[in-house]
Amino acid sequence: MKNTPVFLIASFPHPSLVAALIFTSLFGWVGYAVTAGESPAASAPSAEKPASQPAVADETFDQCRALAEKGEPAAQYRLAERLYAGKGVEKDVTQAVDWYKKAANAGNVAAQVKMGTIYGGLDPNADRYKALEQHIYWVRKAAEQGSIGGINHMIEAYEKGEGGVVPKDPKLVSFWMDKRMEAYKKQAAEGNVGALFQIGDYYRNGEGVPADPKAAREWYEKAAQSDWPDAMATLGEMYAAGEGVTRDDKAAITGYEKAAAKKNPRGGWLLAEACANGTGVAKDMARANELYTQAFAILSTGKRMSSRSATGEAYYMLARLYEAGLGTPKDPAKAKEWFQQAANFGSGQAKDELNKMTTRETMPLKP
Repeated sequence: MKNTPVFLIASFPHPSLVAALIFTSLFGWVGYAVTAGESPAASAPSAEKPASQPAVADETFDQCRALAEKGEPAAQYRLAERLYAGKGVEKDVTQAVDWYKKAANAGNVAAQVKMGTIYGGLDPNADRYKALEQHIYWVRKAAEQGSIGGINHMIEAYEKGEGGVVPKDPKLVSFWMDKRMEAYKKQAAEGNVGALFQIGDYYRNGEGVPADPKAAREWYEKAAQSDWPDAMATLGEMYAAGEGVTRDDKAAITGYEKAAAKKNPRGGWLLAEACANGTGVAKDMARANELYTQAFAILSTGKRMSSRSATGEAYYMLARLYEAGLGTPKDPAKAKEWFQQAANFGSGQAKDELNKMTTRETMPLKP
């Protein structure tokens, strides 16, 4: 990690493994970079059933170890998580990696994704070719079992090419995108509401499928009907823009209000903008400022939304709040940092703002 001190990594055995584990423990979603300036993975926050498997309620460390030593893969994974985090035991990264590997070899998908992330560690002194070989080996295993985390890693690998281990290959990118859609649709059929929303995002953005606003709206509506706030906010945006539907400002406000009522920062921001501009609702700056402040309080935690594009949009909103001093004092430096964050998650608006900033910063002063 760019912001991880070298002495912190070097003080542990397996420094590249520690770097990767620090990364995943902080951000939860493997391959999902949120540090300004880092390149994000080609992935969204996964709607798949938890990639990091929850611990069994009331299970002690000794009970977990006993099950792990009997060869239970889920227990081996839980033990690795405990050892890494120091939950009920002294933290031991080396042992944690050993147990992750045992669980991964036994077919545990979460452990396979974690092993892939470990071998994708950021230590510049590691044998990068061998590490990338292992990275691809493990994430492919997870992908072949339908893990969206693993599939997203495979998509990224074939989009960029991985250090000579895999070539850039648009056909394989398309293959794994199809697999990802299959996996999400399977999860949607099983009742995973986040999967409904993510499928809508793919149709809206034309990612892995032809762009289809009407199909996107249908998937978002299913998610909104199942009480998914990001879907409510997104439907509001689509009604406001006439995207896949006849423009309807009142329907847009309804979507924003429903999302904002559930403390969704995107919904709050969009409703604040509508109140500030008098679009679809009476102009009300006092309400707008209250909503901006509420949105800032949530967004400033760096909270991720339920998809990559929604997260990019949320970070863009946060940057705008810092830039304009809405809900918080003006802070151009923080605005730029969050525009970068948003750009990392694919926000075209954020990229435009960064380009404007760069132009202003490099423009010669007038005599």
